[in-house]
Amino acid sequence: LAVALRQPVCREELLIASLRSFERWYSRWLETPDAVWHAWRAGSSLLGKVVDVSLGGEVYSGVAEDLDRDGLLCLRTTDGRLQRFAAGDASIRLSRSE
Repeated sequence: LAVALRQPVCREELLIASLRSFERWYSRWLETPDAVWHAWRAGSSLLGKVVDVSLGGEVYSGVAEDLDRDGLLCLRTTDGRLQRFAAGDASIRLSRSE
């Protein structure tokens, strides 16, 4: 983080800010879980993009269609199937020819 910001980062302040943010989101989730889910989906950079998901030595390609309520990435693969991923490394493809 210090490299990205090009300045030192106080770990204590970072932890406090992270915990406060978590507390706000958790409180909001307790009150209105759908609002948190919608905010999470709206902030996703994957949805609607062509992505590759690497998992267990396999690579699955397709369009990221959704993040479901269980937190799974829903990928419409190139063969038309909808697959859900709870884990894996998802990366956005810059072009279909890659």
